Amino acid sequence: AREDLIEVQESVRNRPPEFAIVPYLGTRGTHRRPVYIECVQDAVIIQPEGVRIAMDDFGGIIGPGNPLDAALRTIREFYRTTGGGGVPYPLLVVRPEGTSSYGVARAAMRTWDDEFGYELIDANLELKFAKENQSLAEELEKAIALARRRQAALAQAMPSAYGRGRGNMSYVASRTGGFVAADSNDEQINQIGSFGQSN
Repeated sequence: AREDLIEVQESVRNRPPEFAIVPYLGTRGTHRRPVYIECVQDAVIIQPEGVRIAMDDFGGIIGPGNPLDAALRTIREFYRTTGGGGVPYPLLVVRPEGTSSYGVARAAMRTWDDEFGYELIDANLELKFAKENQSLAEELEKAIALARRRQAALAQAMPSAYGRGRGNMSYVASRTGGFVAADSNDEQINQIGSFGQSN
């Protein structure tokens, strides 16, 4: 038994630590269910379901009904009908290489009419999420697939609007807050720095 204990202690000691991002439940916190949206280099991943939305899925114009917007509405409806404790709270978890996908996610969430948050984390930080809900994952896959088809139909109907910048959108920080397309004519663009870069 002593040898078994030593072996377990060694395996725990050598295992990289795992971290969980949990909502703050204090007087200024939230009791709402968090929806983790992990922003990585080429996608956003809805956790803990592991549902991936690639940057290419957003097309050249990010409007209502885009895949992330559809996913958030699906999550809201799922927990409303299953008694999930109020409106979900989207939390953008941003990896260092995910700053562009963070900008796309913010633009895609433009119609989200409630609060959300974000957290910056290291590239190699291992996160521990709750167990995925398989029923929700299936609903998300259906909603995102439908949103992709609608985006493709819009792109065919308006090729000049959707063809420009498809697949390599770039965003910079705006002086008024948030992000704008790098090729925008918005005079408020901060030409000096962008999210995730030091000046």
